[in-house]
Amino acid sequence: MTQPSPPRRSATPRPQRVRQAPILGVGETHRLEALGAGVGPVDVAVTRVISRLPLSSAEQRFYGTNRFVAIELSFANRGMKTFDASLVTDSRLFMSDDSVVDPVFFSFTHCQAPDLRVAARRGGRGCIAFMVPQGAKPRTFQYNRLLLATPGRSYVKWDLRGR
Repeated sequence: MTQPSPPRRSATPRPQRVRQAPILGVGETHRLEALGAGVGPVDVAVTRVISRLPLSSAEQRFYGTNRFVAIELSFANRGMKTFDASLVTDSRLFMSDDSVVDPVFFSFTHCQAPDLRVAARRGGRGCIAFMVPQGAKPRTFQYNRLLLATPGRSYVKWDLRGR
């Protein structure tokens, strides 16, 4: 008499649950853990939103009527190695008109340090500028540096409404 074979399991893997990224308020801090090779943890927070970045007279002549919004971030490196905060490549701004804006690759008089190195056991501030559509307001800022930092989560967002 033959034994019945056990039921066959599907070869299709189960989908992984992706945890929803937190949406923080301006001033709230998020800890980036395990950034690799001894870097981290690093605390990051949006500390200020400049809804209309002031331009110098030279910048006004060059950029004309374009409108810029700036996001200021603070970092506290709790780790033992330098942290490279790649603000230009790791940031996006979501607008009230549902457009998504990438950062500009240059500094302004009132917004500098688009890329920032934060030494071990130190803090630092960075500012990133975005050229935004006329009439649109910043809704959400997204920092993508968590792609390698937090399993199952690729970014963290800050709600900017009312700022």
